[in-house]
Amino acid sequence: MRTQLLNEYNTTTKVDRYLPPTIRHNNIDGMFIEISGGVPTQYEVKFINKKSNTIEYTTTISNNCWAKTSLKYYVDWGVEIRDIHSTYQFEYNLSLQDKVVYINIESDSLGDTLAWVPFVEKFQKKHDCKLVCSTKWKHLFEAEYPDITFVLPGTHINDVYARYYLGLYYREDNTINFNFTPLYPLNRPLQQWAADILDVEYSESRPRLTTPTIDVVDEKLITIAIHSTTQAKYWNNPTGWQEVVDWLIEHGYTVKLLSRERDNYMGNPHPKGIIQHPESSIESVIGELKRSKLFIGLGSGLSWLSWALGTPTMIISGFSDPISEMQECIRITSPKNVCTGCFNRTRLIANDWHWCPDFKGTIRHYECTKTITSAQVITELRRVLPPRIQIKHLLTRPEDVREKFSIESITKLQAYGFDYQPIINEIYDKIPPKEHCRRPHHIRETAGEIPGEPGLGYITGRHYGCYLAHRNAIASIDDVKYDYTLIFEADAYLSVDVEEFVNIVYEACKISEQDNVYHISFADNVSGWKERVHPLFSKTAHYQDAAHCYLISNKHKKWWDARIIDSEWDGADLWFNHIFCHHPQLRYTTNKVYSKWAEGVSLIDNIVKGWYETKQEWK
Repeated sequence: MRTQLLNEYNTTTKVDRYLPPTIRHNNIDGMFIEISGGVPTQYEVKFINKKSNTIEYTTTISNNCWAKTSLKYYVDWGVEIRDIHSTYQFEYNLSLQDKVVYINIESDSLGDTLAWVPFVEKFQKKHDCKLVCSTKWKHLFEAEYPDITFVLPGTHINDVYARYYLGLYYREDNTINFNFTPLYPLNRPLQQWAADILDVEYSESRPRLTTPTIDVVDEKLITIAIHSTTQAKYWNNPTGWQEVVDWLIEHGYTVKLLSRERDNYMGNPHPKGIIQHPESSIESVIGELKRSKLFIGLGSGLSWLSWALGTPTMIISGFSDPISEMQECIRITSPKNVCTGCFNRTRLIANDWHWCPDFKGTIRHYECTKTITSAQVITELRRVLPPRIQIKHLLTRPEDVREKFSIESITKLQAYGFDYQPIINEIYDKIPPKEHCRRPHHIRETAGEIPGEPGLGYITGRHYGCYLAHRNAIASIDDVKYDYTLIFEADAYLSVDVEEFVNIVYEACKISEQDNVYHISFADNVSGWKERVHPLFSKTAHYQDAAHCYLISNKHKKWWDARIIDSEWDGADLWFNHIFCHHPQLRYTTNKVYSKWAEGVSLIDNIVKGWYETKQEWK
């Protein structure tokens, strides 16, 4: 038996009976490795940042021990484990595919949440993970992001494999805690904080929100928010808000305050003349923002909400540098010679309402926003708000077929915010006065061409009535409530699609402001010479042929009032030519016909008129 057993032993193939350990791993608050079971030994563990190919941390542990990195932001980890007493090795590359990942938005701030949610989605798409996101504002997003499970903070989730935190973290010495973010955040856009923490590509991105359906913007509604979470964020110019609100109301706008804080909250009074939106749900505020023509606020949550909804947004801030908030906004910031941007260089002390790190308690306290003037804001308002345009339609017989056709055409402009004013003038059938007439020797009872004087005709009472209609329309221009006046004669109509006409009017407003033009016609007028100054406009000589549709900048009202006094009357088109002959300001015409006069019997000349369709006929 002994011999037989020795023989069996000597002829048996020997194998290594090494028992491997069990290795658990996750990325909850850092990359975690636990080694349990197996043959008692020691293991060298290396945590490698695969993106930079650097070893972030290395340690040696025994069986039934664990190791973990201190970095809580996303890192593309690779882990190498080696038994230092054998050849056993284990490698692991972090993969989040199909795993439950929990992203905790630490801030309750609406603005922070709106800024960061788009990057939570980018992370989910990049890793194809089962993503759970905790936020106080979950109801705004859950219907819009079906691939993300939104939960309230503190909600327990089973089987979480990885967890990351979005927020701003400091150490006890008030320096940035770089265990939570790879890069210094304060000199970067707020949205980029999340992109850095989650290691996704950064580009300014709006979140999607569940919002009420609002089909029409109220062209006269401006919403504002004057309150915030610390006085340093306020616009601390004591008269600023009131002066801006007064200007808006004076120019025909309704101003609604969306801040929920009451009047004089923390010593900050509400401007007079505003309507305060009643305290209600965030959905109600969203509805008002979607209806708004423009929102004016601070570097705070409602500004981010307005921007997220696509409402034109103006931010007044000296507390933060322009890089901090979204770039697609109208930014009003401090003059260059004052202290500004404290948020971007020091820790905000949240429980100090009057925090001002450099000049608290001195004459320079809050100088960043005290020095922002209402004039700065109003200048931007003039630039970004669409020009306020009033139409004066010079009618005589509104039931006449030509004038009815004209009314039907021109009133379509009301849908685009143009204020339509019909003016019904009486027919002047008497002999017109010779006083203040440029051609008293040409006054007659009936119209007709003057032999030997091409372009001139006899002037009658009806010509005088037409002159009066234009003169009185210009004299009645409201240069406070409106920026431009668009004047149509009784038989004028839009010869292009209404939207195309609106666009050319806006372009005319721009070039009128840019070149300081006093009169712009929409008829491709004939002139002794033309100089194309723009693809859409040409400068003409002092005379043009048609005056049935033209635009006047209301800032020139005093100039026009003086011309009414010093320029003798004539037929309307010749009166304008007379004005610009003696007062040679810029006069433009469009390079295309946008308005024509309707065919039919002219009330002035009592002859059938139609539009000349070619330049040759026109001449």
